[in-house]
Amino acid sequence: GVEGLDLSIVERLSSEDRLPNLTALFSEGAVGEFDPLVAHPGSYLRRDVSRFLDVESYLGPEALIGKSFMDLATAYAGEVSMRDVALAFTASPGVTAEFVLLGGVEVVSQRFWHVAHPDEIAWDALTENVRELVTNQIEALGGVMDHYYEAVDEILGDLIELAADDATVVVVSDHGYDGLRYRPDGQPMLGPNMHSATGFWAMRGPGVRSGVRARDLGLLDFAPTVAVAAGVVLADETDGSPCEEMLLP
Repeated sequence: GVEGLDLSIVERLSSEDRLPNLTALFSEGAVGEFDPLVAHPGSYLRRDVSRFLDVESYLGPEALIGKSFMDLATAYAGEVSMRDVALAFTASPGVTAEFVLLGGVEVVSQRFWHVAHPDEIAWDALTENVRELVTNQIEALGGVMDHYYEAVDEILGDLIELAADDATVVVVSDHGYDGLRYRPDGQPMLGPNMHSATGFWAMRGPGVRSGVRARDLGLLDFAPTVAVAAGVVLADETDGSPCEEMLLP
């Protein structure tokens, strides 16, 4: 929603290998302005993400090794980068709407689901040594998911503060989680195999009814509903339908 600016899609914020999944819409020539705001995950040390784990546990920060550490550091670097870029971009003239993707919850949920939900672990398939290791990991890392949601909630607060009093603010996830499933060899199936079709969607604004809990909505209904709430005139045909239950006349 930027008026009067020559826009270009920037698929990568830097010529360096920084967060290749981060995509943003910038005015032409603005990459140099926003690139310094992108946090490189390699600059994070274990102490920088210690807020997410129990540092007083038996393993302490040593529980974060290899893929677990890199996934957590990369996820959080992405969230902080998106927040800082969004804050800077909103200060640009003519900005009337902004869409921000906070993708770290996906990564952290998949990486740390088993330690947050130990009842779902196939304990009988583990050797005694592995069982002891996993038990210690649960002690150190079992709260990572909850603490990460708290961190993302703080970032959401920073972003919501950007909105004018009469702005429409929307938070949406494209799916939820059903938990762990296992292959015949006992290995957990991560990624899309954990997904459920039930996500989360919340709205507030001058065109939104307060206190409504709508059911049976799909992702295709999201765009037309937000468009109507924002006063955008829809085309005659859309793939989804506005949720009139959530909207004021």
